Amino acid sequence: MDPYFFIFKDDHHTIYVLIYVDDILVTSNSAARVTTLLTQLSSEFTIKDLGPLSFFLGIEATYNSTCLLLFQSRYVSDLLQRAGMMDCKPSSTPMAITFISSNTGSVPFAGATKYRSIVGALQYVTLTLPDVAFTANHVCEFMHAPTEDHSGLLSNASCVI
Repeated sequence: MDPYFFIFKDDHHTIYVLIYVDDILVTSNSAARVTTLLTQLSSEFTIKDLGPLSFFLGIEATYNSTCLLLFQSRYVSDLLQRAGMMDCKPSSTPMAITFISSNTGSVPFAGATKYRSIVGALQYVTLTLPDVAFTANHVCEFMHAPTEDHSGLLSNASCVI
């Protein structure tokens, strides 16, 4: 299930196609070229054109007069729900000044699989929230053997998203 990204360029047009399993995103500087490509694809495959981009792989898209805005509000809300942290107090900084930097001296965390799942989702959030990248990468350091202390660190990391 690897993503595939294709680019077609000629003298005046560029078409981008991103494929992930059965989700396809097509964009171009030419609406006519997109229509032509979708017509060609529909002659070989069953496709459904969902219109302008609004949601793709957990990323929401909104257009304004000058640009396309990408955000993950729904994805983050689902992540907080999964982590049991919907009521956490928001933090203005991505990570506490003091933090755990080793696995020594703490009890192994019983929910290691859940920890790994939440950390992976937190990494994905860094696509639209790069300010949490350091924190996400820090909690990744302990994915192989998280402890109870790291569980608390993950809670702090989740409250900044």
